[in-house]
Amino acid sequence: METRANEKAIDGCPAWAPAAAIAAQEAEPRHRRKREERLRRDAVRLPDSWERFRILLEVVDQERNVVEIADHKARYGLVILGVINTILFVLLARGSVFQSAPEWLAPWLTGLVALYLVLTFLFVLHAIDCLRPRELADKDSVHRAGILGILFWEGIVQHDLAEYRREWSEVRMEQLTTEAAAIAFRLSHLIQAKYRALRRLYNGLVVLLALCTLLLAAYAAWGSVP
Repeated sequence: METRANEKAIDGCPAWAPAAAIAAQEAEPRHRRKREERLRRDAVRLPDSWERFRILLEVVDQERNVVEIADHKARYGLVILGVINTILFVLLARGSVFQSAPEWLAPWLTGLVALYLVLTFLFVLHAIDCLRPRELADKDSVHRAGILGILFWEGIVQHDLAEYRREWSEVRMEQLTTEAAAIAFRLSHLIQAKYRALRRLYNGLVVLLALCTLLLAAYAAWGSVP
């Protein structure tokens, strides 16, 4: 009986268990409590300057990826536009493709082709507006914002090398955080402008595709191949 009594569990461990295992099991609740307390503190505390800077750099990196995605989408839109235009070019290059069409329909078909050409020019402009280079800031806006201009190229080129090195040697973490926030803010406006132009481009592709479908339907009904 005495032997069995000595084998009674102590905090879930039998008496014959190694002392290290018993100590580890007793320490686990303390570690868990400390971890939970740290998580509760992190949930309500303000991030320090270095953490804010790293977060802002992540935001800037993600925004630059979005800019690249918008440019890719604009290029894809131009490819789609090129395919549609190629189809119509081959169609119209055949000469009197609508020779069998009723006389009252001829002006409508001519107007449809003219409308298509005008809209194509307009939506190519939207693609160019999406793809065109944009500056994050000019010299005046940098000074008005009160930032040093040492993290983005529009500000860097306004310094000579000695001045730029001096700015870096004297910069404080809060100044870097402020400038990174300004970059993220300006990038968000750049993305907004790009996606506005991109939305117009893709809406225009839908319109052009509808016009192309009408012209192809007219060609199927009254077209003739020389």
